[in-house]
Amino acid sequence: MTAEWRRTRPRHSSPAGICVTQDEVVFDAADISRFGRDIVVQESMTTNRLGIHWLKRHLEPRGFRVHPVHFPLDFFPSHIDCTFVPLRPGLVLTNPERPLREGEEQLFLRNGWELIDVPQPTSTNDEMPPYCQSSKWLSMHVLSISPTKVVCESQEKPLQDLLDKLGFEVFPVPFRDVFEYGGSLHCATWDVNREGTAEDYFSAGYRPLA
Repeated sequence: MTAEWRRTRPRHSSPAGICVTQDEVVFDAADISRFGRDIVVQESMTTNRLGIHWLKRHLEPRGFRVHPVHFPLDFFPSHIDCTFVPLRPGLVLTNPERPLREGEEQLFLRNGWELIDVPQPTSTNDEMPPYCQSSKWLSMHVLSISPTKVVCESQEKPLQDLLDKLGFEVFPVPFRDVFEYGGSLHCATWDVNREGTAEDYFSAGYRPLA
């Protein structure tokens, strides 16, 4: 925990800086990203350590591996898709203001993954739609529909340019008004049928959760 986190965390939060307790299992699917056989879970305001251990107990016997991750400079962490967004095998879009806790990036780097910072959003929090409770980083809340195709909010031209340079075909969609409801493109979708197999993207240097 950083000194800045200690100074700014709410007084009612736990000593770890998170307002949820460890009295019962708590987790939110929006704090979870799946990378083939591997499940990356953010400890946050909506997912606690008991929840992460529950996922480990239930998923690892089925062949999955669970990796907890932390973003110490996100003082109110909730939902991972404005912080750490896989775009395709080997590439993750990252939030420059919310880096991974030191050492946790090694799981990705050892396995040949590239972590790319997203450009600054085209709007600030003050310019978000009325009643929107999400941050300006909804800008990076994209939807990957294949390893080469990404749907992006239409006003986020700097992000579209970056995705184009990374070899993606970008589909801009006007979605800013949906921000008021607390999410963006990824939140508004629910894939219930996937083709293919669960690939192993982290065979090098995997360390199980203690």
